[in-house]
Amino acid sequence: MQRLRILLTTCGALTSPSLIDAIKQNGEREITVVGIDGFPHVAGALLVDRFYQVPPSSEDETAFVERIVEIVGREAIDVILPCGHEDCLAIAKRRDMFEAAGAKVAVSPYEILVRGFDKGLVYETLREHDAGAPEFYCASTFDEFLVASDRLGYPKEPIVLKPRLSRGGRGVMILHPDIDFASLLNSKADINYPFEYVAGLLRQQRQFPQVIVMEYLPGEFYSVDLLADHGRPLITVPKIRLWGTPSQTLRGLVDLNPPVIAVAQKACRAFGFSYNVNFEIKLSRTGAPMIYDSNPRLAASTAFCAAAGANLVYFAIKLALGEEIPTLAIKNRVMMIRYFKELYLRNGQVQDSSCPV
Repeated sequence: MQRLRILLTTCGALTSPSLIDAIKQNGEREITVVGIDGFPHVAGALLVDRFYQVPPSSEDETAFVERIVEIVGREAIDVILPCGHEDCLAIAKRRDMFEAAGAKVAVSPYEILVRGFDKGLVYETLREHDAGAPEFYCASTFDEFLVASDRLGYPKEPIVLKPRLSRGGRGVMILHPDIDFASLLNSKADINYPFEYVAGLLRQQRQFPQVIVMEYLPGEFYSVDLLADHGRPLITVPKIRLWGTPSQTLRGLVDLNPPVIAVAQKACRAFGFSYNVNFEIKLSRTGAPMIYDSNPRLAASTAFCAAAGANLVYFAIKLALGEEIPTLAIKNRVMMIRYFKELYLRNGQVQDSSCPV
């Protein structure tokens, strides 16, 4: 098959090495991976075939796009794989520019991304389509926050507070009535907070933030990755989050749970997503799967799917090129254990050693 040249954005993320491996170890063809990132000293820069530092899309979107157009032309890029919230929006908004330069863009249209990244619109869409929407309220004042808390059963039940517009689990808090100071001191990167403490901070804000107040879902975590084509689910891989955070799987297990698969596919159709999509799902008190986050992009767990027999990163490239996506059977009960490993450099060169001396 013809060798391809792929542009991977945000290649400095902690999980980018797994994405790079999934692209290169696709079993069909050779692929040159050109990586970009806003920072120079990132692991992904040492793992791709070519690396460029670019202006961060979150700081200067115009300069970011102009630099990518230049790289696409210079490197004869076939497909762009955007990673990261801001990168996806910036690239999707100017899809025509990149396609005019000869590169396909493997992410949903801009208008769909905007709706898929806004948690208020996400929950409203899920509710309209009966697609696993938790009970939620949008609050723009402190009084609305208090009313929502009451309706969700606080203080008998904990509640969840999150920014309406955020990414990567930033700002998510579970508010409890019975957390004491000692538990806060002993917690490690926890998201559990005393209600009165957070309420006191909110009360002091001169401009109240746009927040979502949501029911607390006590059941099992699922991270579900899909490959989709204009809302049509092509492949769905659900994984139980055995250990991690609400936005990051550190130990996971493929679990082909039919109700979880059905909810994720229904939500995908409701939005009309294309290419790589991720839904974060938690089971309610009754065991019903509820979607608490939507990520219409490559996610941290996407490369995990390749170990289960579905290389969704590579298949997104094939989909962008109009190639046939194979019919396959997902391997159930595959486990992933994520760990950290360091690269050591001296004078800009990687040392062939695990020891920094």
